[in-house]
This record gives sequence, C-alpha cells and structure tokens, in this order.
Amino acid sequence: MSVTGKRGVGVPLILMHDGEGTIVTIECKNGDTYRGFLDETEDNMNCVLKDATRTDAKGNKSQVEHIFLRGSQIAFFIFPNMLKKAP
Repeated sequence: MSVTGKRGVGVPLILMHDGEGTIVTIECKNGDTYRGFLDETEDNMNCVLKDATRTDAKGNKSQVEHIFLRGSQIAFFIFPNMLKKAP
C-alpha cells in the first residue's frame, strides 16, 4: 500500500489494497459487472482483475484473462466477508 503526499489514504482505498489477492465483484457505471481475482490496485481506484467473468447489462457472460478497470468508471466493489472487520 502506498501513502504519498500530505494526505494519507482513506478507508475505502485501504480496503481495496487489503482485498488484493481475493475474489471480488466490481460493477461499472455502464452496468457491466466483473467478478475475478483482484491482482492489483492503485490509489486512484484503477485495478486489474485476472481470470474474470464479465456480465454485461443484458446478462450476457464472457470470460476475460486480464482486465484493467479505470477507477473513475467503477460504481462499487463487493469484497469477500473475510474483510468485514478490516480498517
């Protein structure tokens, strides 16, 4: 986890970094949903998923090996219950 500048990293970003290495679900603003292994996160909420399943707004599913999701396009994250008591 990186903490740079005069401000520290907030709780949502700490939770994202703690979630690296787990299976997460991410919904994007366009309605697409991705469920896969959270491989990498950045402080601007950009993230990389591996071995993910993409479900579009119409319910069509497809597999993707790697996907980069831009933080500004993410609506929300669903983390595993093991992070329930994190920060």
